[in-house]
Amino acid sequence: MDVAVKVGFISVHDPADHDSLSGMPFSMKHALKAEGCTVVSFVPSQNRRRWHHRARTTVGRFLPRSVKDILKRMLAAGPGSTPTGDEQAYRHVRDEAGRLSREVREQVRKSRVDVLFGCCISTLLCEMEVETPIVYFSDTTARLIFETYPKLRSQPEGYRRACDELERVGMNRAAAVVLATERARRSAIEDYGVPPDRAFTVPMGANVDGPPAPDAERPSKEALRLVITA
Repeated sequence: MDVAVKVGFISVHDPADHDSLSGMPFSMKHALKAEGCTVVSFVPSQNRRRWHHRARTTVGRFLPRSVKDILKRMLAAGPGSTPTGDEQAYRHVRDEAGRLSREVREQVRKSRVDVLFGCCISTLLCEMEVETPIVYFSDTTARLIFETYPKLRSQPEGYRRACDELERVGMNRAAAVVLATERARRSAIEDYGVPPDRAFTVPMGANVDGPPAPDAERPSKEALRLVITA
């Protein structure tokens, strides 16, 4: 009789939320369950899904872009925003990561799982001292993100340094580091010192719902649905 592998799904974002992190945690958790795994979620309490998350997403669809931009700027100015000074930004990111990591670590220690898995979880791994093997997946690395997005390049040097350190600690704590592209795998090895025999490339599939039924309504001026990829 086959015994199902019990996977501890570590996530900064609630995997029950279809919209968080482009839907990656949601889709990956369901893919693991489809393979017959028993999945236990470990998520920081502040990020677990609540009724107002869905309400916020629903209401947001009807707000003009200009209004949403104003609201985002207002929220960014709140007490949880990143300080602008280098050392303050560094300490803020490291302290917040440590707090979240310790909380999830205690959840893991109270549960019995065969393996830990998560996508983009370097933040949660910084203080994840556990015996359970960890599989880390990401579509990129912190170094590549800062090279790609001008908005992130403009962050204080201390913020970027903290993210770089968290990525290095998290990746080297994992038993296996799985990246979506060979470029990201090379970055893990060259930029963060991950041993080549622990770094793997596994391309991501299309994160979309099932294809339309054969009798789906044809596009018209009255009924047009678009899929935008980037």
